Amino acid sequence: MVLSTDLSGTVVVDAPATPFTFARAGQNARINFSGTAGQLVRVVVSGNALDDGNTATVNNTQMLVFKPSSPNTGAIGSVGFNTGISSATINLTLPETGSYAITIKPSGLDSGGLNLGDILTLGCALLFAFQIVAAGHFAPTARPERLLALELTATGVLSALVSPLIETPHLVLNAGTVAAIGFLSVTATVTFYLQLGAQRVVSPALTAIIFTLEALAAAITSWIALGETLTAGQWVGGVLILIGAVLPFVGVGGWRATSSYSSAKLESEP
Repeated sequence: MVLSTDLSGTVVVDAPATPFTFARAGQNARINFSGTAGQLVRVVVSGNALDDGNTATVNNTQMLVFKPSSPNTGAIGSVGFNTGISSATINLTLPETGSYAITIKPSGLDSGGLNLGDILTLGCALLFAFQIVAAGHFAPTARPERLLALELTATGVLSALVSPLIETPHLVLNAGTVAAIGFLSVTATVTFYLQLGAQRVVSPALTAIIFTLEALAAAITSWIALGETLTAGQWVGGVLILIGAVLPFVGVGGWRATSSYSSAKLESEP
């Protein structure tokens, strides 16, 4: 285990470039700058030399920008780059006046080992698999809206209980936050409702394979909507995900669930 503080510093808009040197592999950086609402800003990192010295690996780095009212969550801009890219850019229209934070996370330089993020990712994957299997079990005989209500209620209660333990809850209700909450509420509700309806006829195995395309869809959406740059390695990874999702169905017809939609038992109560 290695513990270290983040590299910190300040940059000024329209001033000459400020150099920063990381003290160790995997160290994060948090750089602040002041901006005003409506200001057009281009965040550029150049002269990238983040590398662990191992020519057999490609070291990925992530740069994010956070607004004053939400300094740790909900980045308003992000870009990823690796040792093959010497510079990266984020174009922004600042939503509010105050001190903004640029975080640089060269996570690809970590020397290995299991950390909290890995454990949380594995735990989420396990719980998501359980959700898919449970939906496949109950969806053929239960109304989708009732299962959806149970899912969303459980998620809300558990989030409210756990969030104070892992972060300091901070909510600033402005137009952007309200829009984000509304967007996520609608899309999450529609997505899981459609999943529960589809799993009346689609097996959990096929559902899980379809969900592997989620990361690919998110990457393509960020490329189209946000103008994020995808590296050749990321494009190759996306193609491999797509191939992996298609291969199990080549010459295989057993994709349906045991109970079909037409023969499923439906509840008639309101």
